[in-house]
Amino acid sequence: MIYKVLIIDDNHSYIDTLKVNLSAFPFHYESAFKFQVAEKMLREAGSFIDRDTESVLLEYFEKTGQLEADKKKAAVLDEDKIIPPPSVKGGPFRSAGYLLVIVEQNTERNIKGLDFIEQVVRTVPGFRSPDFILLASSLTPSIVSRAAEMGIPVFEKPLRGKETTSLLSEKMEQLKKYMDLVSRNMVDLGISSLYEEQRTGEISSEPEHSKPRRTRKKKDES
Repeated sequence: MIYKVLIIDDNHSYIDTLKVNLSAFPFHYESAFKFQVAEKMLREAGSFIDRDTESVLLEYFEKTGQLEADKKKAAVLDEDKIIPPPSVKGGPFRSAGYLLVIVEQNTERNIKGLDFIEQVVRTVPGFRSPDFILLASSLTPSIVSRAAEMGIPVFEKPLRGKETTSLLSEKMEQLKKYMDLVSRNMVDLGISSLYEEQRTGEISSEPEHSKPRRTRKKKDES
C-alpha cells in the first residue's frame, strides 16, 4: 500500500530535498506551489482515513474493550448485553486520499500556512488538524503557540532528521494499530474491503495488475 503525502511549498528545490529526506517512509509524494491549487487537490482526493467511519469504529472498539492494552482493564460487560457492530458503508480507508499534508508557513504572502490549514479543516470534509505538519523558517512564539492550540506539529526549516522520523514513525504506528483492529473485525462489521476507491479522476495507488479488467462482449457473427 502506498500512502499519499501532499507537500505545499513555493520552493521547488526544497520539495525535492524533503522527498529525499523522507524517502525511508512508504510515501507517494505530490506537491503544490499555491494554496488554491492545494485546496482543490485536497477536495478532489479527500483524506486517506474516512473520518466519519473512524469515529464510529473507535467508539465500538472502545466499548468492546479492544482499545485496552491490558484486556483485564477493559470494561466488564453484562453477559446478556451484546454490543452490536456498527453498520459501515464502504471501506474505512480511501486509497486515493491523502494521509498527510506538509505545509510551509510562508508559501504565499496573502495567506499564511496556519490560516490555510484552519480553512481546510473548517471547509474540506474529512481533514483534521493532526493530518497536517507545519514548516516555518523561523519559529516565532506566535506561530508555536497557535500551532499548539490547533494541535499541529511544527518544525523549523531545514528539518532535523530525528525529530521528523520520530513523528512520522509515531503516526505510522498509530495507523497500523487502527488498521489491524479494522482487519480483525472485518467480518463482524460487514466490510468486504479495507480500501474504498474514489471516483475523482485521481490515479489509484494500487498497481494496475490488481484491478479487475473489464471484458468486452463479442458481437454475434452471422
